Amino acid sequence: MNPLSIKTRAVDEYIASFPEEVQTKLEQLRIAIKKGAPEAEEVNSYQMPAYKYHGILVFLLFPSI
Repeated sequence: MNPLSIKTRAVDEYIASFPEEVQTKLEQLRIAIKKGAPEAEEVNSYQMPAYKYHGILVFLLFPSI
């Protein structure tokens, strides 16, 4: 199995765990992060989705509803 797909799946699953309106906002944030830091890698760090580029760049967190 491709390790990248596992990492991406962690972010996909995180986003999918929220209501549709929150998913939309998180996808917009994901697109902005990828646009601003195209070389950043999606990772799962401390059991949280994050983007890494020479260390952790940003965690993708949204409060539970």
